[in-house]
Amino acid sequence: MILIEAGEALRSTRESSGVSIDEASKDLNIPVIVLEQIEDGSIGSFEDIYDLKQKMVEYAKYLGLNFCSPSNTPDIAFSNACTFSPSIKMPTSLFTKS
Repeated sequence: MILIEAGEALRSTRESSGVSIDEASKDLNIPVIVLEQIEDGSIGSFEDIYDLKQKMVEYAKYLGLNFCSPSNTPDIAFSNACTFSPSIKMPTSLFTKS
């Protein structure tokens, strides 16, 4: 559920910024299919959870969002701690506007 919300936030920010997924893919050197999976919250598509997190951080920064920056007032926040897996917990403020 959290990854779906995070993906929706990334997609919404990208679309409202007028950036196509192809453009983001080219700029980030991340395949379109990977960005689509991130935006869809498809955690099962990633074998390495750390690779997923790294790509999400990179994508969020590209879109002008700070990934897991608890020091700022969040534009997009989730009520519960974000959890990618039982051993990887994320702060409640997943994204904040730079």
